[in-house]
Amino acid sequence: MSPARDVGKLTVNVHPVQVSRYARGTERGCHSLVAFEVAVQHQAPVVYGKYQLLELLARGGMAEVFKAKSHGVEGFEKVLVIKRILPELSSNPDFVEMFINEAKIAVTLSHANVVQVFDLGRADETYFIAMEYVAGSDLATVLRRARKYDKPLPIELAVYV
Repeated sequence: MSPARDVGKLTVNVHPVQVSRYARGTERGCHSLVAFEVAVQHQAPVVYGKYQLLELLARGGMAEVFKAKSHGVEGFEKVLVIKRILPELSSNPDFVEMFINEAKIAVTLSHANVVQVFDLGRADETYFIAMEYVAGSDLATVLRRARKYDKPLPIELAVYV
């Protein structure tokens, strides 16, 4: 359960895993950002390998992170995160090796404050890591909200984080 703290206009919900470094198109295997953004507006699923991409959570200089869903037999579904190398970096062997090493190291970690890694794979010419999804705000969003309302982060929450 995430602690919630009301600080004037600032209500904060944080899960410790969110503070760690980590975890809709119509065309099958769509990995184009433009196609993805158009698809999100129409809310149609994007199939990426064996996963269904639901929502773009973040995009950085090296990778993008999606909320996704995995499907199994008899209606089994699991929500997770897909961290995918940007398509333009997929052909860089040094970067790909670094990404694969990240996944191999992360899968060995087992701690309540570190998301679990479920899969390392390749789809549509790009590598990805499938990881545990943790609902809630990330630390950057919480801090931005606190600054917006000129409210300090409560000591109890800062210590928890």
